[in-house]
Order: sequence, then C-alpha cells, then structure tokens
Amino acid sequence: MANPSIAQQGDAETVLRRAVALTPDAQAWETLGTILAGRGGALAESRDCYAVAVRIEPAFLRALNNLAVILHRLGQLRAAENHYTEVLRLASDNLDTWLNFAVLRGGPRALP
Repeated sequence: MANPSIAQQGDAETVLRRAVALTPDAQAWETLGTILAGRGGALAESRDCYAVAVRIEPAFLRALNNLAVILHRLGQLRAAENHYTEVLRLASDNLDTWLNFAVLRGGPRALP
C-alpha cells in the first residue's frame, strides 16, 4: 500500500476525528491512532486512541498490538508486555506480535 501524502493524512485525520466524536467505532479509533503514530511526535495521543479502540473492542488484535508497540516506544515496558501477552493469548499464531515481543524481551530497551 502506498504511503498517503501529508495532505491526505491530514484530511483523513479530520474525518476520523469527526467520526469518533459521533460514534464509538473501534476501527476509526485504531486508524486515527495509526495516523498519529506515523507523525512520531504524537505518541501519547496515538496510545490514547488505541486504548479507546481496545476498550470498545477488547479482542481487536491490531489495536492491542499497536497499543503495545506505542507503549514500548514510550518506554512503558511492563504495560507493553501485558498487551503483547494478551494478543498472543487471543491469537498465538500472530507473527507480528511474536516479533514485537521478541524485540521487547531482547532489544536495547528490553525488560530486565
């Protein structure tokens, strides 16, 4: 999939912000979190979007995994580990989560 331009991301963000204000839609919250995470500087807001998506739909694997990735990037390692573990409990064959979990366990910002 091609990367959307900055203008397209801004338009999508505006539309998604309107959508999530109107209805509790986990997919919209997850997508908004992904757009914000792509900016790099909006990690806390991205984390919050993923958390809302997971509250709405607790078994939303992509939102759970993305929340764990953002928590890891924010240095919240125990919380990240908890979310990776939850994804793997729900879908033990989720390769992306296994890889992310391995990075958490063995990377430079690894858990002790």
